[in-house]
Amino acid sequence: MINVLKKMLRQELGTQKYSEYADSIKNNIKQSARDTSEIFNGIYAQLREKEAEELEKVQENLNASLLASFKIGKEYLGTFLVYVIAFFILGTYTVQLVAVPGILLLSVLFLLKTYEYVVNKFCYVDARMVLIFRAALERVLLEQGRKIKPTE
Repeated sequence: MINVLKKMLRQELGTQKYSEYADSIKNNIKQSARDTSEIFNGIYAQLREKEAEELEKVQENLNASLLASFKIGKEYLGTFLVYVIAFFILGTYTVQLVAVPGILLLSVLFLLKTYEYVVNKFCYVDARMVLIFRAALERVLLEQGRKIKPTE
């Protein structure tokens, strides 16, 4: 599982550019620097080469990825509650031959959901890059005189 912001950024920027920008952000964190102009200029130049239809798809993809990222965070509490309730129901089940494999399967699925939540919740580098990407996209769209669609 990969976090949804990283997946979107790799798709739009390419794996090599994504890695370069991520390394640059990580180095800025270590040096307590906030200069991201090089990343912004690189993304801006890449987006500027795209046609209007492509930019619209990029914007839709960005909005969908942001929405998916927020949904993962919102839905985790419900997932946790369902896990706890199901765990106790299966734990009180009298036929242990069924209950134990059910609890194990439920626990594995819950661990996968927890991993997805943690990866998407604590992705500072990707979140920072998305902010830069969004700013560059908005600038390109404004220069083209196109309307910026709000995030749903």
